[in-house]
Amino acid sequence: SVSLIRYAGVLIGTTLTSLGGAYLTLAHTNQFVEGITTGRGFIALAVVVFGRWSPKGAFWSSLLFGLFYALQLRLQAIANITIPYQFLQALPYVMTLLTLILLRGRAISPKALGVPYQKSA
Repeated sequence: SVSLIRYAGVLIGTTLTSLGGAYLTLAHTNQFVEGITTGRGFIALAVVVFGRWSPKGAFWSSLLFGLFYALQLRLQAIANITIPYQFLQALPYVMTLLTLILLRGRAISPKALGVPYQKSA
């Protein structure tokens, strides 16, 4: 049934989101930091749009945006770069905006997006 699939999707999505948040807190930083995921939801939406609303596309686009995030971390670690670290931290978000600007008008969302399911009689 459609309702069962939607509930299962929400349950699986929230479980994966919770595991991601737990990873960031426990494994990545080893401490609680308020606002640790700030701005990443925006990037997640861009991943879905850039991936053209498909799981395979979202996978590849998440790798691309993950590369942008890892790149800014690596550039900060290089000692002889004279760019302020704030500019490097903004790199994933700037690349996200540039990607969305380049996709403007070509990213087509599913027709049923946001339309509630109504069981027909």
